[in-house]
Amino acid sequence: MFLKPESLHYLNSILNNSDWLTFSKDLHQSLSVRRKHISSDSHIKSILPCTAPSGELELFDVLGVIVESRNHPNLIPVVEEALKYLKIPVQLFHGPSNGEQLNNYFASYIKERKLFLSPLATDILPPSDYNRLLLSHCFWDQLKTRYKVLFFQCDAAFCVHSTYTLSDFYSFDYIGSWWPCERPVGVYAEGGNGGLSFRDWKAHYECLNRFNAANWPGAEDTFFAFYLSVMKAKVASKEMMLKFGTQHVFKCNSFGAHKIGCLPAEQQALFLEYSPNAERILQNP
Repeated sequence: MFLKPESLHYLNSILNNSDWLTFSKDLHQSLSVRRKHISSDSHIKSILPCTAPSGELELFDVLGVIVESRNHPNLIPVVEEALKYLKIPVQLFHGPSNGEQLNNYFASYIKERKLFLSPLATDILPPSDYNRLLLSHCFWDQLKTRYKVLFFQCDAAFCVHSTYTLSDFYSFDYIGSWWPCERPVGVYAEGGNGGLSFRDWKAHYECLNRFNAANWPGAEDTFFAFYLSVMKAKVASKEMMLKFGTQHVFKCNSFGAHKIGCLPAEQQALFLEYSPNAERILQNP
């Protein structure tokens, strides 16, 4: 049995934010999933100090965001693709060892204030730390937007031949590339994978205010997709996920793609005909 967000909707009229924090903390203890290591707040703050931005914060209507501490071979290509093809500003959270290379390669974009480098204190960011980072107010406070955020990772690509653009997905508070909705943590969540996802900053911040992320045993994208649905925010259906991002299934000429190694071989070949630039995901997963 997977817990569906609809089963908790009635509590919205009963519980205030403080009650929700207590209820969700207890709920997480009851989820039928093997307990994972959960990084502490103090550990996360050592990776990304929660310092208030100096001066007036520069905010954008749409911001691309990638968190990548490694010298991954796909990092520069996917960031460049977002800058050139999507023509949106990008904020890149990077590790100590790749800062100099990124500063040199993207010098013109940085000078033109199209790319913003945000240093992390480590080159090693395991999934547990990545998830806790995105489940922290500290991270969301440091984003250069209070509106729409396009998250992408090194195993994502943007489909230049797609008829869909970001503007087709502005109405969603959360939409990601298609995934099976029965999540390993024991909940049913539509919305899609966070590795390529378009999100509303205000809805996500309110979600962190209302629900207890500190002892959530799963991935950050499942937390947000599930609890945003509990809040009755606008979370993408399966049909819309397919239009936004290809991952496990290729049925639409999607806006982008993530982890196309999940595709069956026949669909993978068809997808690469449609979007050859995604070949790098297979070469460097």
